[in-house]
Amino acid sequence: MSLKLKLGLLMLTLIALLSGAFWVFTRNARQLEDIAARRRLGQVMLFTSEKLALGKLIAQSNLPDKNNAIARVVDDVFLMQAAVNTNLRIEKRTEIATSLRDIQTSLSTISLLLQDLRARAATGQALTQEDVLRLDQLDAIVSKVGTTVTEYDQYLNAEEKQIKKTANLFTNIIVAAMVATLIALFLIVFFNILSPINALTRSAQEITQGNYAHATNLKSKDELGKLGNAFDTMTSRLREFIGTLETRVAERTRNLELAAEVGRSVLQVRDLNVMLREAVEIIRSRFNLYYAQVYLANPTQTTLTLRSGTGTVGAELTARGHSLPINSASINGRAAVEKRPVVISDTAASPSFHPNALLPDTRSEMAVPLIINDRVVGVLDMQSDRAGALNQEILPAFEALAGQLAVAVQNANLLEEAEQARAEVEKQTVRLVHAQWQDYLDAIHKPEQIGFAYEQNRITPLSETEAAQPLPSDSSLSAPIAVGGETLGSLAAELNEQSLNPQARELINAVARQVARQVENLRLLENAERYRAEAEQASRRLTREGWQEYAAGRKADDLGFLYDLKEVRPHESAADLSSEPAAVALPIKVREEAIGSLAVQGLNPADAASLELVATVAERLGAHIENLRQYDRAQSALTQTEKLFEASRDLSQAGDLQELTAAVVAALDIPEINRAVLAIFNYDADNQINSLDIIANWWNGTGTEITPVGTHYPREVIRAMSLFVSPTPVFFDDTHADERVDAVTMQLVQRQNLRAVAILPLHSGARQIGAVILEAEEPHKFTSEETRLFTSLAPQIATVLENRRQFERAQKQAERESALNLISQKIQSATSVESVLQIAARELGHALGAPLTIAQLGVKERGDGGQD
Repeated sequence: MSLKLKLGLLMLTLIALLSGAFWVFTRNARQLEDIAARRRLGQVMLFTSEKLALGKLIAQSNLPDKNNAIARVVDDVFLMQAAVNTNLRIEKRTEIATSLRDIQTSLSTISLLLQDLRARAATGQALTQEDVLRLDQLDAIVSKVGTTVTEYDQYLNAEEKQIKKTANLFTNIIVAAMVATLIALFLIVFFNILSPINALTRSAQEITQGNYAHATNLKSKDELGKLGNAFDTMTSRLREFIGTLETRVAERTRNLELAAEVGRSVLQVRDLNVMLREAVEIIRSRFNLYYAQVYLANPTQTTLTLRSGTGTVGAELTARGHSLPINSASINGRAAVEKRPVVISDTAASPSFHPNALLPDTRSEMAVPLIINDRVVGVLDMQSDRAGALNQEILPAFEALAGQLAVAVQNANLLEEAEQARAEVEKQTVRLVHAQWQDYLDAIHKPEQIGFAYEQNRITPLSETEAAQPLPSDSSLSAPIAVGGETLGSLAAELNEQSLNPQARELINAVARQVARQVENLRLLENAERYRAEAEQASRRLTREGWQEYAAGRKADDLGFLYDLKEVRPHESAADLSSEPAAVALPIKVREEAIGSLAVQGLNPADAASLELVATVAERLGAHIENLRQYDRAQSALTQTEKLFEASRDLSQAGDLQELTAAVVAALDIPEINRAVLAIFNYDADNQINSLDIIANWWNGTGTEITPVGTHYPREVIRAMSLFVSPTPVFFDDTHADERVDAVTMQLVQRQNLRAVAILPLHSGARQIGAVILEAEEPHKFTSEETRLFTSLAPQIATVLENRRQFERAQKQAERESALNLISQKIQSATSVESVLQIAARELGHALGAPLTIAQLGVKERGDGGQD
């Protein structure tokens, strides 16, 4: 019997006992409740009998409310009858039932009597002697009820004791049965569960301690017996597995050691091709393989190219440039795509294996991807002539080897890239040093060749002829003077035979290196000095030009002042005090550039303190007025920026091209400008300017009338006035005195009465789309602020102009589309061919403004054989 069945039977028994106990307790409770109910009925009968005795006295009395008293007695009789009837229904004891039936009969008789007495009492009749005798029966009934109730109560007590006794008996029996069942359950659990579990625990402990020969010895047929048998079987298999584990571990350790040895050998080689060739040969020989090869992936990760293979087959495939696409069609391609090894232990049983005619003896193959940072750099492919030689057990060794090989490939690639970068840097350094020394020895600041010879205790310069003649090689030592890999010269010494030794050669090389470093340092120092001087010169030039520009915008009497011990007044430059013989004049300098002078008359030149004071004042004066000029310049730039902002706002708010041109003139605010035109260029198929059209103009109403809008200038006229289509801004202060104006252009200038002209080209991207031309009939000196402001407006004017042209083109296109849509709707609404032709002719004539429009159909043959 199984353990499950045993436990099931015990549980069913326990459930049956619990059910029996519940039934006994329930039945006992019902019986006790029935006894209590019957006892309550006896108490009701006893209480009612006492009331009947009281009713008798009331019936025999002469009370005024006698009728009602008798009625209450009748009700008590009825109540006792109900109690008696109830007891009769539930009472099973004969003696009690007989007494209750006698009481019931007597109560019926008394009930009739009382009703009769009630009726007579209602009519006022008195009781007769017979009535009194009949009422005495109440006493007998009351006595009978008392006796019966006492007996009834004794009976109920006895019955209650019997019920409790029976209940206690059943309870003891059930408890004993449950205790026996629990004892049986414990015995079953102990002998059938705990004991086998302890045996299994001991077996597990023995196995943990290495005793794989221990058995559980469980002979039972239940579940635990089966578990013990399975445990014994597992122990036996584990014993067999551990017996062969040492062999497998030793083999795997050998494979890992071989992989580590191959990895160390590979990492010691820097050249990629040599490293791969040695790697595949070592792998083939160490692991006793049939063939080994390495593929490398191209930068785009689309192709695997064979870089090295073993034997003549590998050499042949490498020479042919054998390659494979990176896809699942081949074993190596699938390994690269899936980024995991592909192992075919038996090629004869694998449908994915594709034999190679050059390798007919392949029986197992393994392809392991070379991965660096989740990127496949190649595939290591190995083949064996024995089925099962390449399997999952040996895979970890080859994965470790593939990881080392991938690192070696990456290191070789990085080393190659570093070598290429180093070589490129060296080449760049050589070119840079060569160019710098060419600039240094430029035959202007330094001669192209410099050399000196020490002979007979004298230093003499070398001529070009002497420098070109080398010393005899058999009796001299020389070393190059090189900087950054570029040979700039040489250091040579002619020695006797005794002095020609390695120490002398080392000395010459060391001195040559020192000379190279020193001459390079001196060149850098001289270049720095030269650049510093050029920077100072540029600074002085900028200062001079700035003050010249500043002076050009000032009046002559604003640039000099005179103090005559009474007042300070403007001083014209023509009356220079420095020409006075008794005056001391010192220059006012800014960045070593003289911008003026400070002259003091009546100063003693021998007074050093006064001269020092004047010099100090002149120095501070120069610095201060330079600060003031810079401040004026900053304020001027700020003003120009505000003008540019206002001009940009006016340009963006211009309603049309006329307002745009007027806004440009207003932004410059040059009184001499009285005319302005906005021209646009037209290009031919060769992207050359073909013509020029005036699309907007402005005229203040004075002088020569402006060129009207719509004026067209063909290519021939444009070629004659090329200055007006210049791609860069052009300013003419006075065309009559400007050498850039040729004879042809002068004719146009004179015809238009042009003296001052400003031409601003407009570009959209790299294409010149037009120009803004400002004209004046009087000469005007364009200041730098005006030219900068005018030039700064060009991009905004071009943008507004291009947007306007795009809008006009879009508007015209919309009008054409609208007209075409209207004509199409009218044509489609026609119901006859004649109506279609009439509508087409009329609407097309209206749309084009043509004086004559014809729409006709016809298939009549012409005389020349054609058709209309």
